[in-house]
Amino acid sequence: MNGSKLWDSVKHPADLVDMVHVGWVQRLLRSAEWMGFPGPEPDLVVGGQTRVEGHARRIFDKFVELGIEYVAEPTDSEPGAQRVRPVNEVLAFRKATCIDLCVAFCCAALDAGIYPLILTVTADRGFDRHAIVLVPLERMWTTGCDAILETGFSRELLEVDGEALGTMVYESKGDSSGTWLAIDVQQVTEAGANWGAALSSGARYIRDWEWDVCVDVGGLRSRTPDRELPPGGRIEKVLAPAYAALPENFTPLQLIKARHGVVPYQQCVEMRRLRAWAMTVPSDSRTGRNGRNADISVAVVTGAGGSGKTRMAAQLCHDLSTIGWYTGFLPSTTEVTDEELAALAAVTTELLVVVDYAEEARRGLIARVVRALRARESATRIVLTARGAKTWWEEFYEEAEQDGTVLRNTLPLSIRGKQEVEADPRFFGRMYRRAVQRFSYDLNGVVLTDVEVPEGLGDTALDVVLRAWLAVCGDNDGAQEAMPTREELYDKVLSIEFARWHKEPKLGDISRDQLRRAAATLSLLAPSQDEDAVDDVLSRLPEWSQEHLLRSRFAELLVQSLLRDNGVESVSLRPDPVAEHLILAVFGKKPELLDRVLPQDPAKVPGLDDPDADDSIVTRALEWGQQARNACVSLTRTSSLDREVALRLARRALRERPFLWWEALHVALTQGGPLAPALQALIESGADLPLDEIDDAIPVGHPALAGAALAATRRLVASAEPGPGQRAYWANRLSIRLSEVGERGEALVVAREAVRLRRELAEASPQAYTPALAASLNNLANCLSGVGERGEALGVAREAVRLRRELAEASPQAYTPDLAMSLSNLANCLSEVGERGEALAVAREAVELYRVLAEASPQAYRPDLAMSLSNLAIRLSEVGERGEALAVAREAVELYRVLAQASPQAYTPDLARSLNNLANRLSEVGERSEALAAAREAVRLRRVLAEASPQAYMPALVASVTALARILAVYGHPEEALEAFVEDFDHLSPAARAHLLAARADWREDGRKSEDLIAAAQEADATDAPEVLGPVRRIIARAAVEEGIPSTELPRWATVVVDPMHSKIVEWLECSDLALWAACLEADWALPSDLEREALSALAELYVDLPPVAALAALVERIADDGIQAVTTGLRIHHRVQVLARDWYEAHTGGQGARFLREHMRADVGAPREGGGNDTAMKTDPAEWDRDLSDPAMRSAVVDVLAEELPDVEATRMGLLLELADLSDPATAYEAYDSDEGAEDSLRHFLESHNWRAMLAVLGVRPGVADSAHGRIAALLVAAVGGESTERLRELYEYANEAMDAIDRRHLLALLDQALRTRQCPATFADILTWIKHPNSQTR
Repeated sequence: MNGSKLWDSVKHPADLVDMVHVGWVQRLLRSAEWMGFPGPEPDLVVGGQTRVEGHARRIFDKFVELGIEYVAEPTDSEPGAQRVRPVNEVLAFRKATCIDLCVAFCCAALDAGIYPLILTVTADRGFDRHAIVLVPLERMWTTGCDAILETGFSRELLEVDGEALGTMVYESKGDSSGTWLAIDVQQVTEAGANWGAALSSGARYIRDWEWDVCVDVGGLRSRTPDRELPPGGRIEKVLAPAYAALPENFTPLQLIKARHGVVPYQQCVEMRRLRAWAMTVPSDSRTGRNGRNADISVAVVTGAGGSGKTRMAAQLCHDLSTIGWYTGFLPSTTEVTDEELAALAAVTTELLVVVDYAEEARRGLIARVVRALRARESATRIVLTARGAKTWWEEFYEEAEQDGTVLRNTLPLSIRGKQEVEADPRFFGRMYRRAVQRFSYDLNGVVLTDVEVPEGLGDTALDVVLRAWLAVCGDNDGAQEAMPTREELYDKVLSIEFARWHKEPKLGDISRDQLRRAAATLSLLAPSQDEDAVDDVLSRLPEWSQEHLLRSRFAELLVQSLLRDNGVESVSLRPDPVAEHLILAVFGKKPELLDRVLPQDPAKVPGLDDPDADDSIVTRALEWGQQARNACVSLTRTSSLDREVALRLARRALRERPFLWWEALHVALTQGGPLAPALQALIESGADLPLDEIDDAIPVGHPALAGAALAATRRLVASAEPGPGQRAYWANRLSIRLSEVGERGEALVVAREAVRLRRELAEASPQAYTPALAASLNNLANCLSGVGERGEALGVAREAVRLRRELAEASPQAYTPDLAMSLSNLANCLSEVGERGEALAVAREAVELYRVLAEASPQAYRPDLAMSLSNLAIRLSEVGERGEALAVAREAVELYRVLAQASPQAYTPDLARSLNNLANRLSEVGERSEALAAAREAVRLRRVLAEASPQAYMPALVASVTALARILAVYGHPEEALEAFVEDFDHLSPAARAHLLAARADWREDGRKSEDLIAAAQEADATDAPEVLGPVRRIIARAAVEEGIPSTELPRWATVVVDPMHSKIVEWLECSDLALWAACLEADWALPSDLEREALSALAELYVDLPPVAALAALVERIADDGIQAVTTGLRIHHRVQVLARDWYEAHTGGQGARFLREHMRADVGAPREGGGNDTAMKTDPAEWDRDLSDPAMRSAVVDVLAEELPDVEATRMGLLLELADLSDPATAYEAYDSDEGAEDSLRHFLESHNWRAMLAVLGVRPGVADSAHGRIAALLVAAVGGESTERLRELYEYANEAMDAIDRRHLLALLDQALRTRQCPATFADILTWIKHPNSQTR
């Protein structure tokens, strides 16, 4: 089981074994972590000699290496019961109780062939409880082995051969008198943990504590096969750790980042409230799965930038993680997948999720998180940090209510502001003192004891920490003075930080202003932590655009050290308020710089429209899109420091990059800020925008975007079609938008016009336009009420209700919600004119309608209901409640029939299953005809499914046909029962026909099984999908042996004997790569006999669905022909090629491709290199199979492998990239690959160096430069090599000549002249050379 288990040691002690799984430890750990764990050995216990202790000790030592921390028993444990963490969570989060550790240890023990038992002991009248593992030294564990405790558990003191266990355990390491181990596994969590201490402690528990219950894990697990697989994915990767380690070469400013946690956390009242909230179980928790209470709560922590919100949330994560919770930060601005949320929901440990900068989170993310986690059984806490809780919080809360999520235990928490600071001045003084001491220690290795606290530390925690930082990093005397403004404080901090940057050897010649502009640009756009992405951003700054090499080095330095941040995925200056100040300072002073650095429209990245667009093109588009969003978020943040400057920059950004409207709109929807008026200005400017989309996206009543909505609606009204329907629609829409901004007079005029137009339309066509007229009347009533025209408003409201009541009577489902709305408005109008009695009656009616509408929708839960009904019918049948089972099965079929009609692909399999179930239930109560009808329908549906997908549905079809045959036979139709198996036979594939014939052979009892099996074998001997042929062939082979059919009547695969080669086949199948294949062939198949070759060939047919078996057969045939050395050498060479191809592609996609090629294209093959895979299996002559990419044959083979694995376009570009790296160098090749600018530079370089082959390769890896100056020359050369006609070449030459200057022509002339002296260049190069030398010459 993957979920948690509440182990009841009193009522169900043996259930503990359900948490112990064979093979899980190996599957869940990384290979490096698993290495060293013992595996099963057949001679673990032989002839009185045992090596069990050594294996158990190795498991213990490996658990010590894993660094698991001990945590106390979960708070929701009940007397005699405890929630046991699943093994996957213990290994992922490295936190466990003593029972968790024992369960995990037993998993590893079973893997090693060790027989474990878990013993719980108690002391102090049962108030203290502990768990240890018992291991007999003279017994091995295997599936099916004898159990020590027949009942699976014992509450009595265990005796072996009449001797008490306490006298038989090891007292210490090396104790030769003991025959049992008592292991206190909890010792792995202790400092200096050692095996001897674990044995001594375990022996003491047995001797001194009371025996509680002993669970025979080995015995229980030997009887019950464990087929459960561990959950996929790594759950510990979903949340980012609260605190991240400082980079190795940290800069002083990196010490300040909240999630580095350098400054000791200062406890405060707000933190105590937050901790209390986290640990409080809501009294009104709703019921969750399995009848337990769902315990989910949300806290909203707000405060100004730098007030300490993130640090408080990080500290709460730390505090809760020490008691066993899974805690961390969820990415808020990047995509969080449904699979990741599902993984979080599956975690059984208590869970704390932090969404930092919640107001900037992608729309709907927070609601998705709550929706995914609300059904968890363990405590779930969600902390949202934000600078304010306005629109985004209201939007989330409304969405949560619509989802049916009740958030009654919500904690709104505001971080202390200026008033609280002034009330407790010593709070910041203590923070300052501790920060100075820590910074001094980290930077200078000295702990200051006498720290003087200056006056006027500031208003936020960041102000205090920055003052402390200045005291250590800057002018200490200056730091003691009260800083007049926060801006000056930030400027001084930045000055010191950039001085530190300036000390880098690579940056010594770069001015401070250049560094400031670079840091401001990166903080505005926050590119991903990728050197190429940072390089791309820097290239937009004028001073960096031509400094390719220096820019690349600067980008590397920024990513690797200066702006390295292990806690986030982007590159930006931290802390955020300091970065925001820098953005305003730099771009406020030079706003035109904003025009240069903002990304271009991601939708217009060259080549993106190509269906086979290269990954690098898509990556660039995605990166630019994220930068666009980041820019909008950054500009919104800066408004807290200077609204006017932020607004000017926002307006300029949208004016220069109109495509930003999308991100601006979505940021403004949740946060408001400067982008809302900037978007309004963009719309009013007449920019070409999707106004319909903007208008639809802005909800009525949005406080920040009402102006933008009105601007969009005015333009839409002006451009609307002249027909009365369109005019009426937009008039109604405009009146609503006008009312939003307080233009009540104009809104009333427009609303009257909308009603007039729609009344005319409704008179001409009542059915079509009455609903719209009612909507306009409802709106007009609101407008009249808004200007005080209460009497007229009442009359209009009555008319709206009358119309909608008529509509609802005719079509309740469509118009009841509208009627309820109009009744609410009418009630308000009646109240305003004093008609309170009637207002009450109308309000009651509105409430009654809304109550009906608010009932839970059955549509959402109908599939689950149908499935549970179907299962219930089976359970009822099992206990003999046949009448009720039949009724429930009928209801399940009815529900599934409705679902399948609506969505056949999704629910037809379930309908067939429920029909099969119904047929069985009907047969049980003697409803013969109806049972047959249901069974036939199930077969019909599953036959269709099996025709479309045999592998998925063939077993189900066999089950249904068998059930139909059984019913037919019961009612006296044996011949018809036999025919049921072969009905519509011709429509099925050979494998499906073989399945059904084999099933009929298994079912029939008339002595004619052999006939069906021989016929099935003939069908299965045909060609079909291997994945369905293999299983049915093995079914037939087993049945044929049991039936004793002569081999002469069967294909050879049905008669082959596996046993003699079984162990060698198993060893072969365990090989994971070609190098291991070679080693296995040398060990087992160096001299294959003719009988072995024949048997292998037959086995390959029997296991046609296992390609490695066929590969083995083919290789053994080659060994017989060519010898073992030739075959294994070829395998090892190809393995090396696969490793190189895989590792290069991984490095390429990870931004390290140039580095990889540089290491692997060196001629000194034996030199140490980075990467290159694990070639430990290739031990012989490196000249044969340890060749590297410096070898042309290896390069060609690598390209072939990539061509098999990658899409054609990408594989071709990779091959050209490798060719280009060979023709020049890896760095130059990747520069050409990564950008048009780099490609153009490379083409110029290769033209100057007369490297025409490299020019061809550049155009191959970067075809988008074909129209550039040097790209045209390359295109000309490509055409010449490709054999284009002379006329076409002359056209291309003229086109290239238009962009060439005299220097380019001289270089091209020299290139052609040099190429023509070789044999490899095309003859048409001579024509081009002639055209250059003689421009007026005619084409031949």
